[in-house]
Amino acid sequence: MSESVHSNQVPKRSEWILVNYHVALGCIGAVTCFAWLFSMLGSTIFIPYALMPGPITGLVHVSLIIGCLFSLYVCWFLSDYFSRHRLVLVSISAAVTLLSFAGLMGSASLEPWWVMIFSFGLGSGCMFLYVLYGEFICVFFQSDMRQYVIGIFAASLLLCFGILLAGPQTNFLLPMIFAVLSLVIYLVLYRLEELKSLPFIDRKTSDSRSCVVWRSYLATIAAGLAAGFGLGCILLTQRVSPWINFIVVPILILFTLVLFADSLRNNRIKEATAMRYFLPIAAVVAFPMIFVPADVRFIFATLLLCGSLLPITCSLSAISRHIGICKLSPIRAFAFGRTMPFLGLLIGGVISFVGFHEEFAHWFDGLASVFSIALFLLLVIFAASFVMTEDNYPDESRFIVAARSNDEADGSTATLVAPPGIPIHKIMSDISTEATAEQGSDRKAIFYLKCDAIAERYGLSERQKEVLVMLAKGRNADYITEKLVISTHTAKAHI
Repeated sequence: MSESVHSNQVPKRSEWILVNYHVALGCIGAVTCFAWLFSMLGSTIFIPYALMPGPITGLVHVSLIIGCLFSLYVCWFLSDYFSRHRLVLVSISAAVTLLSFAGLMGSASLEPWWVMIFSFGLGSGCMFLYVLYGEFICVFFQSDMRQYVIGIFAASLLLCFGILLAGPQTNFLLPMIFAVLSLVIYLVLYRLEELKSLPFIDRKTSDSRSCVVWRSYLATIAAGLAAGFGLGCILLTQRVSPWINFIVVPILILFTLVLFADSLRNNRIKEATAMRYFLPIAAVVAFPMIFVPADVRFIFATLLLCGSLLPITCSLSAISRHIGICKLSPIRAFAFGRTMPFLGLLIGGVISFVGFHEEFAHWFDGLASVFSIALFLLLVIFAASFVMTEDNYPDESRFIVAARSNDEADGSTATLVAPPGIPIHKIMSDISTEATAEQGSDRKAIFYLKCDAIAERYGLSERQKEVLVMLAKGRNADYITEKLVISTHTAKAHI
């Protein structure tokens, strides 16, 4: 069960944003990149001159998400190469993006299939750059990861809101500006920062260090599923009415500001917490959609879309923090981690497309939407039955960093002492098995061997070890206070 994760020579650039202009520049680039992505996912402003019907709009967005998934897979599969040749990835992103924008400029005269192909290319180009900024966040914002991630989300949504206020005349131009600006900023960062000299971590080493359990990825897929289902319902049933965006985007901004305030204070809204509450609420919100009239379903879809932002944002900060703690390959681990919400987006979008497409509704006598909502509920309930556990992403509390004299840069090793998703009484199952072989059927000896092993693993003092033994026997704080002749405050502190 013991696992060590070695440190690498990683430059520390998490100083206050106003002091370190490199950090400020990186934040601006990440914000523009995220805003570019959000504007494409939540609207059709990247398709100029097009007044497409709702079903075609749904297909275009499905193509966009497939393009995102394709790029994430390529980055994951070729992570070793791109980790050594980041400029190649930037060049691919720029070429695909500019070609797709140029193709969409003539979308008024294009067949829908061409619009879908260029949308696929635009999603691919955006996601190649998205992964690079994800690497930048994981490497340089380690000490204040959650604050930076949520702050970037909030600023990105504010920029998207600015696009809506700018009006239809400049809608297509602003995403192009975001794309070019984020590309240029990354090239500047590449010249200024130590991006080209970051330590190389191969895919095999990175995968062996990862401590994320599969429930984490299932939870993130479920959050993306809700976002895709809600977004698809809005796009297909409301024909992307601008006034709906003026409702949805401010609510999303409000959610991110709440998360940002929490990250600056008590940091209580974590990935597991958000998921525990979101999935049951998502099922409750989606259920009335079966019975309400079709023209008001978008209200519940809006609630689903806005609520899904909580676990999606939390999972982004969690996987980014995990990459820094375990010293994973940022490009590989970030690409795989972000594949999960986009996979959920695709599944949710397809379900909503089938359920709310006018032709499908005609074929199934209006029952297609009922079937799609029921399927969504079943998938959410299935996911909820697996993720209502302890924190699935290991954070700092599950590691001990001990200084050691070796050839490493900072002489420290991060050792995982409590694997994610496993309660404390199970973390020493391998040691207890070994103790069983040595002591036969002597259960009392096995019990104390397990306690000794846990105490040694956590570096407990003798008094803390005594408290551990009593807790393992089922004793309460009052008993421990009386037995050890210590104050109640001391007993609770040890516990």
